[in-house]
Amino acid sequence: MIHHCTQSSRHNFTALAALLLGFGGGLTALELSAAPPAAPLLSSAANRFTDNDNGTITDRRTGLIWLKNANCAETIGGVDKSDGVLALANARTWIAALDNGYCGLSDGSTASQWRLPKRKELRSLIDYRASNPALPPGHPFTDVQSNYYWSSTTFSPSTGGAWGVNLANGIRYAGDANFMLYVWPVRQPANIISELPQPAIRLSGVAP
Repeated sequence: MIHHCTQSSRHNFTALAALLLGFGGGLTALELSAAPPAAPLLSSAANRFTDNDNGTITDRRTGLIWLKNANCAETIGGVDKSDGVLALANARTWIAALDNGYCGLSDGSTASQWRLPKRKELRSLIDYRASNPALPPGHPFTDVQSNYYWSSTTFSPSTGGAWGVNLANGIRYAGDANFMLYVWPVRQPANIISELPQPAIRLSGVAP
């Protein structure tokens, strides 16, 4: 008898694999969603994203303005980002100091205008039909890492850490503040609803 693999079972297998890998890498909590969100309404990258020719990309679906370089490694605000990844506190400091002249920016932005994206904002970029990275084919971003990026969304019951989103496949997990993740700045309010701290499955006995 031939057993067909449904979309749900494939997703659950991916989540289980991420969970097993997480135990070895210091995973704090993993969110196992039943199924990925529906595909974006503006499925064509050419129709959805606008390159502003100033170091920024506008997502017409959400109104968000993203840094075009998804892995800028410049030292900003006294924070050395040469390794690409940062702990949560340093990520916040680095982004708060980002302004015009850094990371290819010529948009006139000033310090404190950039921030970490909410978890839902990061997830709004995910195209589950793609992988490594899981972004719409033909997207205009540069140096996107197929790895975890910090969001600003904290998780309950703890507020010390925050959710991360894996740009390789869209998997989300809740990590301690001292985890080292990539950082992708964003600015300007989006059309996505505000987000409260999200519950997470706590995995006891796992060292960061």
